[in-house]
Amino acid sequence: MTRTITRRAFLAGTAAALAAARGARADGNAPAVIAAVNDIHIKDAGDAALLERAVARLNTLEGLQFVAVLGDVATAGKREEMTPAFGALEALKVPCKILPGNHDVNPGAPDPFAEYRQVFSETRWTREVAGWTLIGFNSCEGAKSDVTVAAEELTWLKEQLAPIDPARPLALFSHHPLNPHTKKYRIKNADGILGLFARHNLRLAAAGHWHGNQVETDKGVLFTTTACCTPTRDNFDGTPQKGFRLFHLQPDGRITTEFVEVTPA
Repeated sequence: MTRTITRRAFLAGTAAALAAARGARADGNAPAVIAAVNDIHIKDAGDAALLERAVARLNTLEGLQFVAVLGDVATAGKREEMTPAFGALEALKVPCKILPGNHDVNPGAPDPFAEYRQVFSETRWTREVAGWTLIGFNSCEGAKSDVTVAAEELTWLKEQLAPIDPARPLALFSHHPLNPHTKKYRIKNADGILGLFARHNLRLAAAGHWHGNQVETDKGVLFTTTACCTPTRDNFDGTPQKGFRLFHLQPDGRITTEFVEVTPA
């Protein structure tokens, strides 16, 4: 297998992958399902088994068009930890984008994201799905758990928003949470980030980092965190269930969500 070609298809999404994802739902205004997986925390190849089961489950879902992985793929920011995750995610039948988490960073390196980029390339991205624009940004501040998102990242967000129709529904993804009432780890300049969207139709802000299912709606925005998808860590809320989250997107901006449990073999 030529990994460079496969990686391009996996990260950027080829026409064939998009056609397979949309199937009969070729209309860009049709309802769609997207998924978020977070906090995989791989230490070695055997730890990818739960992610492989999650991918197998995702591949059975009708209407699924996109998967976002919201960081902490690795444990110590090492390429050899991320490679098994890439191998598992490569089996997805729909396009997938990854964001880094604080465990994907090597803060002592000249480029803290060098090993991450060798596997996943992008640290931020945009995607259009079923009449929505999806935006994933890099919320990391080194390997810190409590972060202030860098000014450079805020500038990038402004640049992405500039050409978007204010009425178009938007979904925002990050590793660290923006939830107004998250139990812990809210981004320190979260209000400033959300303020960038004041004249836009932000409908979703999904994150990981806090291992547990939190769902709240504030000022018309759905905020979530999700239980981790790993055998190497526990959920912070004490619940045993591991898995991923689904979002059902309507072209008029309505959105619903559900948690899907994935059990070990």
